[in-house]
Amino acid sequence: MDYLQVVLALMIVTFSLGLGATLSMTALADVMRRAKKQVLVGFSSQYGFMPLMAYLMARWSGMSAAKAVGLILVGSAPGGTTSNLFVYMSAGDLALSIVMTVCSTLASFGTLPLLVLIYIESTFATEAVRIPWLILGLSLLLVVIPVGCGIFLKTKSDKYALYAEKIGSTVGGLFILAAIIIGIATTDVFKSSATEWVISGLMEPLGAAFGYGVAALLGLHPRDCRTVSLETGVQNSALAISIVALSFDDPTVRDEVLTFPILYSFWYCVHSIWLVALFRFVLSKRDPPRSDETALIDDEVRKDDASSSSSASAQNTARAATESSAYEPGDATYEYLGSGSTTSDTEILERPTPDKPTGAHTGLTPGPPDSSSNASRSLSGSYSSTWS
Repeated sequence: MDYLQVVLALMIVTFSLGLGATLSMTALADVMRRAKKQVLVGFSSQYGFMPLMAYLMARWSGMSAAKAVGLILVGSAPGGTTSNLFVYMSAGDLALSIVMTVCSTLASFGTLPLLVLIYIESTFATEAVRIPWLILGLSLLLVVIPVGCGIFLKTKSDKYALYAEKIGSTVGGLFILAAIIIGIATTDVFKSSATEWVISGLMEPLGAAFGYGVAALLGLHPRDCRTVSLETGVQNSALAISIVALSFDDPTVRDEVLTFPILYSFWYCVHSIWLVALFRFVLSKRDPPRSDETALIDDEVRKDDASSSSSASAQNTARAATESSAYEPGDATYEYLGSGSTTSDTEILERPTPDKPTGAHTGLTPGPPDSSSNASRSLSGSYSSTWS
């Protein structure tokens, strides 16, 4: 193993640790409990549609076995770590995005070898182009173990998890940038055919469209649809590049296998910009309220209404009791008009007594209000007295 492979291994460990450090066990359990359907849809799109699409494109184009291996490795890779940033910028569900990325990465220890066996070994494997299973397994362990350690770190210490997250995300971004620059400088990637450019350029948009469409058909909220879309379309090309670099010793074969991982990384930088712009500035503006948020709002409104009603009733009862105890026969009494009357709640009208007739009224007679009188019922807004 040369120095380049050692550096690659350290970079994989670093950004994998940073990925795991974004999620605690508590947060993982919470999202899995409330969003099982979303996670399942994303997982199925990630490992169902993407590798199948890559395989069909490789068969349809008639590309060489080495290039087909690189294309299928990209299609079979777990979700990219930068998808979390893009989901956040797209007004998606960041917690769901992190859980989906972590789950697909942890699952890749089993799914990636299985997909390689199904789509590569059965069709494109040759003596010159053969996946070394031991190296593949070790490469995936360099991902899975640090992710688990990162989750443990986040569960125990937010402070140190934040450091790991920042370092990991920085290393991941620099890795992709360096891979593109080195790939362009050391390979003939720009001499690729128009068909290869088109195929690599279609992977992310088609994956994102498929993820969004399936999520929408299953009735997920648009915010979740955007999350599933980006988690499906954004592949971990850094992992694919690392696996290729660690697995193939022949420089000629390695450069050919790297063609599609590097082309995908180039297009990924382009597509992610317009996808984020579309989701954030167009689609997110049309989001309806989430059902869980609506239920929460309704509950709060009902609580506020009940509290206001109870408070108003208590005030009305207290005022009625005061007026009743202050009444003396022959004196002018005052009647409070409830909130349902046509007069202001704070308005007090003088009631005529037998000694002070003032004209026709609605039939209310002087005297202290009791539970059966119209005056009592006026407290609830049932009646409004008008005097001429």
